[in-house]
Amino acid sequence: MKVKSILEKSLTEKRVAGAYLFTGNKGVGKFSLALEFAIQIFGEKYRNYVEEFRHPDLFVIYPFLKKDIATADSLLKSINETLQEGIKDKITKRERTLFLLNFFSYSGNESIPIDLVREMIVESSTKPYLSDKRIFIVRNIEMMRKESANTFLKILEEPPKSTMFILTTDNLNGVLPTIVSRCQVLKFGYLSKDDFKKIYKELGYDESKIENYLYLFDGYISSEIDLEVSFDSKKSLELFLTGDRENFLKYFSTLSKKGNEKYLLKLFLKVLTKYLNQRMIQEEVSENVEKISELFEELIDIEQDIKVNFQTTHIINHIFDLNEGVKENVWKS
Repeated sequence: MKVKSILEKSLTEKRVAGAYLFTGNKGVGKFSLALEFAIQIFGEKYRNYVEEFRHPDLFVIYPFLKKDIATADSLLKSINETLQEGIKDKITKRERTLFLLNFFSYSGNESIPIDLVREMIVESSTKPYLSDKRIFIVRNIEMMRKESANTFLKILEEPPKSTMFILTTDNLNGVLPTIVSRCQVLKFGYLSKDDFKKIYKELGYDESKIENYLYLFDGYISSEIDLEVSFDSKKSLELFLTGDRENFLKYFSTLSKKGNEKYLLKLFLKVLTKYLNQRMIQEEVSENVEKISELFEELIDIEQDIKVNFQTTHIINHIFDLNEGVKENVWKS
């Protein structure tokens, strides 16, 4: 990864910036690398402290709803204690990774309030306890409201030498330009399939399960990926293309006993939409492209409907009904 090489070089040459902004799609490893960078700055002996969010010179700031945070004298202390409490019983790397993926899933109403930013400014002027620096990792800086962002600028303009900021964003366009201009911006690309394999091998997953999900991989890690569910994308696609509704329902029923039905249905829709997207690119007959496009749009609508109206058999039957007018002419052409 290019970003990792840049950070390694800055450590080797002892030219670490006072503020970084990691930008890229959700799930491409921005927060994980921010934690690893903090470990390298603090020292390997503090790895457990950082991974458990117990290092006294590390602060993780993230958007939250006030109702989810225990009221205390310090918001900064409260949000870090919430994170510490959540991860303390997560022993394995897999447990911690899955916990963080879910912990940092937002509804869209969360924010980083100005009271918390003011606390950060005060805390950043305090001398480090164990290390040479105090590190503030601010997740999803784009969710910092304008008033908070303008206040945060005060510390970014003249940060104390003993303080370092690592900001992350899923949407660079949503970050105040004046904040961007005061950071070293590092852009994260999508993960490769090799990255995907490496990450899940390190999490202890069987290689055959990893291979089975490569077809569904879109270049980022999602909390919705559950490799424990043995979903066979090739088999489900074949049953769909041949219109074998009966055997698909039997297959889906068997899987449902081992996993979440809604999750499985989402996987099935993802398999179909990826296939249809590829077929539209490859198809040369304009009439077929139109039919595939119509089916594709119907499936996108169904995917949205799952959120509010979830009836497994009804949805599966509807999908196969939609395919009836396509399979005889298009898939065999």
